[in-house]
Amino acid sequence: MSPPLFVPSQHSPQLKQTGKRDHLKSLEKKYQTLWSSQNLFQVNAPPADAISGLSPTQIKEKYPKWFGNFPFPYMNGSLHLGHAFTISKIEFAAGYQRMLRKRVLFPHGFHVTGMPIKVWLVLVLICEGF
Repeated sequence: MSPPLFVPSQHSPQLKQTGKRDHLKSLEKKYQTLWSSQNLFQVNAPPADAISGLSPTQIKEKYPKWFGNFPFPYMNGSLHLGHAFTISKIEFAAGYQRMLRKRVLFPHGFHVTGMPIKVWLVLVLICEGF
């Protein structure tokens, strides 16, 4: 377990009425522990002997899968509600696909097109004298 990011001191403000927050934090910890013990978010490929002799179509039917992707959060501007709105849609979709018993792969940050494209465009514009 990593050390806490913030250690209260005598100069820390005392927060009042944090019961709801504390309850939600305890629920979060409880379910994270449960999910971790059940390996709920760990999905392995089907064993080789289970798919030997099956066509790709049969494998897809027997072991359905779903892939979702989200771009790496480049900090080229201020964070705003749109960031949370965008990622929440794909997170809900991934959870829904898990409930359908699909093997879900949801790697965060492997769709890197935003900044590289912007950097390339700037270089092209500079090279062409714009």
